[in-house]
Amino acid sequence: MKILFIFFAAVLSGTLPLLPQGVSSDTVQIIPFESNGQEAIRLIRISYEEGEYDAFLAESDKTYREVKENGEFSQFAIGRFNSDFKWSDWDKRANALLDEKREALLEAIENQENSPFVNKVHSLALDLPDEEKREALSKISSFRFMAPGTGKTQDENTLIDLDLEYEYKALHLYHPEPSSEERREKLAALKMEHLEKMNAALAHFEDAELKKTVDLFSNGFDERLGTSWDSLDLSELINGKRKPANAIEEKVSQVLEHYLDKFKDLGNEFMSENEKS
Repeated sequence: MKILFIFFAAVLSGTLPLLPQGVSSDTVQIIPFESNGQEAIRLIRISYEEGEYDAFLAESDKTYREVKENGEFSQFAIGRFNSDFKWSDWDKRANALLDEKREALLEAIENQENSPFVNKVHSLALDLPDEEKREALSKISSFRFMAPGTGKTQDENTLIDLDLEYEYKALHLYHPEPSSEERREKLAALKMEHLEKMNAALAHFEDAELKKTVDLFSNGFDERLGTSWDSLDLSELINGKRKPANAIEEKVSQVLEHYLDKFKDLGNEFMSENEKS
C-alpha cells in the first residue's frame, strides 16, 4: 500500500519516471530530450489517431483480459483503499505543496532568457488550473486509490474499473526492453486510450455531475500530458540521469529535490493517519 501511495505522490510532485512487463515492441517515433512536451504529445496524438499504436494497445488489452478471466486480477487491486479513504484531506495538502513548488520554480528561473530548459520549467510552473478544473482533476484522481465496487454510484465504479485497467497496463510496461523513449510514448498512448474509454462510458452515465467532471478532465488533457512530459525530463536532474549543466539547472534541481522530499514526508504522514482510522 505504501508503495502505491509514494507512486502517486511522485506523480504529483513531477518526479516519477513514467516508464511503466513484457509488451512487444512496435515501431514508434523516438522524441529527443530537447523536445518541447507539447510538441512531443502533439506528435504522439497524431500517431495515436492514425492507428500507429493499435497493435500495442490490442496486445496490452489481450493481456489484461486474460489476467481478469484467470482470476488473477483481484490480487492486483488488493492494495487499494476502501470507501473510507480520506482523499480530500490529502488533496488539499498536496495541492498546497504543488502551489509552493510552482512559486519556487518560477523564482529559480526569474529573469532567465528563453531556452529549452527554461521553457520546460515554465511549463511545469505555470500549469495552474482554475478551481472548477482543479476539483474535477481531484475527483478523477481520487479513483486511483479506490478499490473496485467502492464508488458511491455505478458510474463511479465504472471509472474506478477503467482506472484500474489503465494502472495495470501502465505498470505492465516496465521492462528492460524496449527503450525508455519508446515506453514513454506507449504510456502516453495508454493515457489517451484511457481517456477515450472514459468518454465512451459517458453515454451510459446517469450522474450528470460526474459527466461534467469527466468533460472538464478531458478539456486540456493533451496539454497536461505535455506538462508531464516536461516534468519527466526535468526529473532527470535528480534521479542520476543528468547532471546540472549550470547554476540555473542546479538551482532548479534543488527545488525539485526539496519538494520530492516534502511529498514523501506528506505521503508517509498520510499513510500513518489512514492506517489508524
